[in-house]
Amino acid sequence: MTTARVTAALLAAAAILTGCTYSVEVRNFTPDPVNVRLIQLDPVQPDWVLASARVEPGERAQLRESRVAFEKVVLEANIDGVDDDPIRIQVRHGARVYRVDPGPTATQPIVFRDDPTPWLTERERLHLAESTSTPAGEREKPR
Repeated sequence: MTTARVTAALLAAAAILTGCTYSVEVRNFTPDPVNVRLIQLDPVQPDWVLASARVEPGERAQLRESRVAFEKVVLEANIDGVDDDPIRIQVRHGARVYRVDPGPTATQPIVFRDDPTPWLTERERLHLAESTSTPAGEREKPR
């Protein structure tokens, strides 16, 4: 075996063993509890669940950091107790924050969105929404 083949085989093995790391925080902005799962889609074996959680309304869950060999990982969610088709979104590697929002129709009761302000708590988010929605003329004037 030539040195080039040995080197290529070692690099391929290292790539498979190191893989990618995924860590997902999910925030539930629906009125119902939501079940969420971080799933690796495996081209050879059946899909397997890396982490799962039940997220109450207004709460958040951290789906633990997972290292996987394949880069096809999805976040899946469904309303607790509803056996309809769950929604899925492909997750990029690294740390991500998603929110589950009410869906636009009865056939799509929930949707995923990137959380644009993951560093804010719910109280800070509500305060920000209230302060930016009041017209400037209606605010209290300083004395």
